[in-house]
Amino acid sequence: MAEIVKDLVAGGAERLEDTTWFHTRVAEADLSLEEFAALEALRVRLSERDATLLDDIGSVAWS
Repeated sequence: MAEIVKDLVAGGAERLEDTTWFHTRVAEADLSLEEFAALEALRVRLSERDATLLDDIGSVAWS
């Protein structure tokens, strides 16, 4: 599970949006339902944070 988290964070926005990669890695890792739910929640939170950060940078750049 730790390797998936590392790869997810290191991959940036592209990795966060690549649900095929994510679901393949989860299936290969044979995680429990609870572990999968925790990883999915992390992926969603990181995606939201990444989008917010990009919006903030865009706002500053165009000001």
